[in-house]
Amino acid sequence: MQNFQGSFYKKHFKDDEQHIQIRFERELLPAKVLYYRRLAVISAGWRLFTRRSKLQPGDVTVFELVNREDPLLDVHIYRAHEQALEPRTGGFRLSTSARKSEVQLRKSLFHSQNNAR
Repeated sequence: MQNFQGSFYKKHFKDDEQHIQIRFERELLPAKVLYYRRLAVISAGWRLFTRRSKLQPGDVTVFELVNREDPLLDVHIYRAHEQALEPRTGGFRLSTSARKSEVQLRKSLFHSQNNAR
């Protein structure tokens, strides 16, 4: 199961249970989101998504609500093995590929926020 902030759930959904679609690499996967005690959880459908997406420990998932009427979440996965840290004086910095992914994510989030208004 995957959880996320209940405040996001309450802002966009009405009931304590919501059937949704998760879109990953052009595939739509059915899922169910439950709201319980200020926490929202993707329950039914999460296991199928993790198998199809080959999700691994350390991978980061970012969900983007792209349709409120017929709930659809686009999922973006940032793979742990692709987000290597490069050593530098005083700590670490993101590798070039990780910085490019971060820039793409910020652009995507900015674009989706402006379209939602």
